[in-house]
Amino acid sequence: MENRCRCLLAALLLDRGATGEAAELVRRVRATGDDLVRGYAERLAEEYELPS
Repeated sequence: MENRCRCLLAALLLDRGATGEAAELVRRVRATGDDLVRGYAERLAEEYELPS
């Protein structure tokens, strides 16, 4: 549940242009999320060209 919230917050931050904060959340999800949530985080990262 926590990682889903991180992804949603990352999406909101990206819409507002806060890529640094969103990238940090995506990094956390990549490290600790389950497959489904990591997949969503990866799609966000690709769409907004976040660092891997």
